[in-house]
Amino acid sequence: MTSINTELELFSLKGNVTGGKILLFDRLEQNNLNEEQIRELVVDKYMIMRPKHFIRSWKEYTQTKRFLHLDSVSEE
Repeated sequence: MTSINTELELFSLKGNVTGGKILLFDRLEQNNLNEEQIRELVVDKYMIMRPKHFIRSWKEYTQTKRFLHLDSVSEE
């Protein structure tokens, strides 16, 4: 099974923009926020994304997050 262990691997596989969104969603989810709370932050409060863009980006994140193993690396 493929796993993504570092941010560099994430950006190499997904590119800068998509990798950044995945990393953002991962960090927010680690802070015990659910999908709706994250959507409120990035769409409503900070206006980083539009609603349809969030839906596409969140779908990409959910498909990728099962391969993410960044927890141990980011704590070092």
